[in-house]
Amino acid sequence: MSQRLLLTKRDKETLIAVVNTNPLPEHSSERVRENFEFFQKKVTADNVADLWNGINKLMVVGVSLEAGVDNPQLIFESLNSTGRPLDQADLIRNYVLMGQVPSVQTELYDKHWYPMESAFGEAYSTMFGEFMRDFLTMKAGDLVSIWTVYQHFKNNYAAGRVGAEQVEGLVEELYHHATYYVRLRQPEKEEHAGLRAALERLISLGIGVAYPYLLSAYAASAAGLVSKDGLVEIVEIIEAYLMRRAVCGLPTNTLNSTFASFGNQLKGSDYLTDVKAHFLGMGWARRFPNDMEFRQQFIARDAYHFGKRHFLLSNLENYKRKEFVNIGDYTIEHIMPQNENISEAWQTELGQEWEAVHQKYLHTIGNLTLTGYNSEMSDRPFAEKKMLEGGFIDSPIKLNKSVAAEPVWNETAILKRADMLADWAIAIWPAPQVAEPVAVTEEEVDEEAEEAALVEAGLLEPDPSDEQEQLAI
Repeated sequence: MSQRLLLTKRDKETLIAVVNTNPLPEHSSERVRENFEFFQKKVTADNVADLWNGINKLMVVGVSLEAGVDNPQLIFESLNSTGRPLDQADLIRNYVLMGQVPSVQTELYDKHWYPMESAFGEAYSTMFGEFMRDFLTMKAGDLVSIWTVYQHFKNNYAAGRVGAEQVEGLVEELYHHATYYVRLRQPEKEEHAGLRAALERLISLGIGVAYPYLLSAYAASAAGLVSKDGLVEIVEIIEAYLMRRAVCGLPTNTLNSTFASFGNQLKGSDYLTDVKAHFLGMGWARRFPNDMEFRQQFIARDAYHFGKRHFLLSNLENYKRKEFVNIGDYTIEHIMPQNENISEAWQTELGQEWEAVHQKYLHTIGNLTLTGYNSEMSDRPFAEKKMLEGGFIDSPIKLNKSVAAEPVWNETAILKRADMLADWAIAIWPAPQVAEPVAVTEEEVDEEAEEAALVEAGLLEPDPSDEQEQLAI
């Protein structure tokens, strides 16, 4: 049968299969399939006549345009002012393709655009706009809002590049970066095992601000400037940078701009070395906390209310483990109990200054561990927590081994364990190493000093229009 309704390639193939009652194609359109299943459930013998009467009232309107006079893209854009707004993907695709002759449209779509849609899969309609935001941010070296993606693409990035000679290079560039972005957001599609694992960790950290730079780093790897192993190291450095800053409680409002311009500031001949040097050379407000600052804040901060406490504890528990422990199966245990009215046994345990010790160290990392026996432990004395079935001595949890070895749980024991865990954290999230000291330019010092002063004075706040993810601290 002839087809009157023209859809994108995958939707069209699925629709034709549905209409002709053929098996669905291997990469079928979930939207078409779900809509078909919806009507299968809703259409019955009782309402089919009413539905058919309604369909017969539908009207198809054809708009003829005069070549060289009418601008089809302007008409297409005008549809955005009525009804459901068009997706960024629709606007950009039609801006790029609509002005081409039919043969060029078909070639560009089949060669580059359809493979890009397929790479995103079912996430295409939602993720493409985010990809374009991060791609354009990377290109501009400055933040691009999700709400202005199409206008920025049309007026800046693609301006003068949709002519017959330049358009294929533009679409090809989008396609290649889209494949990088899909692997950033869906690491299971990355073939390199080490990079896949590193990206999965970054996603579990819950951060999106680094995507503009990571797109640039992926492109550098594809161009042969850095190996995939080097790209793994870059992702690990980014994780360490974000984690150290979060633990140190440093403001997050500089992160978006840091990663927006990061790739554009790399000028050295050795890409990986240049990345490390740039991280270490950023000014005070954007600094990569050194080991001393990280250790001090790691030991002293409230880790129990830390936004990434599960990520933190998971990494500590699995440090140097060959068999991964899912800490989701356990709960966080305060070794020294949370109860403000602690028992006399605990007062004796903590010593003469028990109130000050309890207040200062209760939620710090030295006093936190994991257990599957939280209710059994409750507020029991330390000796009982150690000895009961499933207690610290009986526990398979690595974090509990140092606890079980302590005869008394007091300030000394808490700080001793915290210092040990700080050693682990510094090893898990190391600062990059370079052969020579990194100098900070006078321009960077001025900019960072101004930002730091504004933050300290409470005058610099995160941009409310910035919709990109921030690292919770």
